[in-house]
Amino acid sequence: MFQPDPLAVNPRSIPEPPSSPEDPPPPPRNPNLDSIAAVDVHAVGDHGQPYLMQAPRLTQPMLDHDAKWFERYRNEVTDIEAQWYKHYHEKEQLILEMSAEIAKLTRKALDQEAKLMKLEGILNLRGAVERTIDQARQTRKISHATSGVQAGLNQLAKTKEFQDVLAEQVKARRLTRGDATRCIPVVYHELSKIVHGNSGVIIIRKGDHTPNELAVLATILQVQSQWPDPLKWMEEGPAAAQ
Repeated sequence: MFQPDPLAVNPRSIPEPPSSPEDPPPPPRNPNLDSIAAVDVHAVGDHGQPYLMQAPRLTQPMLDHDAKWFERYRNEVTDIEAQWYKHYHEKEQLILEMSAEIAKLTRKALDQEAKLMKLEGILNLRGAVERTIDQARQTRKISHATSGVQAGLNQLAKTKEFQDVLAEQVKARRLTRGDATRCIPVVYHELSKIVHGNSGVIIIRKGDHTPNELAVLATILQVQSQWPDPLKWMEEGPAAAQ
């Protein structure tokens, strides 16, 4: 039959080695070991819950050691945060500079496009709508995922900016907003039937369009009037807008 090692059962039963007059005196025994050995790990309280073993007390050298490593860790974390902040600030500044340059180039491109349209004689209402959709894509007001003028116009018409202006136009003309909205998907096609050359000013002619189409076209041009480098335009009749 297996017999348990008595040394493993009770650490106090370890025999002391034979001493010699030449041996150095043993170091003082750690008092914490006595308190640990005296704890009955199987003791339970009144409700059957085991007692928690009391941890040994930390000495001052151990506390100093922990404080030293904590300070080192905190300094390293502070250095890393400073490096990341500097990197983020540099990237943010670069993005701002690039955005400003892109906006500058976009304005130049739109200006050149307007001049080219005027030279080619297509600076008319249809050309103005095409330029507005092109500008909306370049300035990310609408997505590049859709192609074509009418698809871009349908997307622009869903923006809050467009809807707010359309509401004003419909109210001023005493129209129904639903009727005007139904004109949006076909208004560019209707412009293909009418071609008028203009000398630098876009004109919405009252006799060429229905009242609801006039409201939609005025909304498109009024929206682009709030953007950089807008085209000049006017509308015949009392409901004119510029």
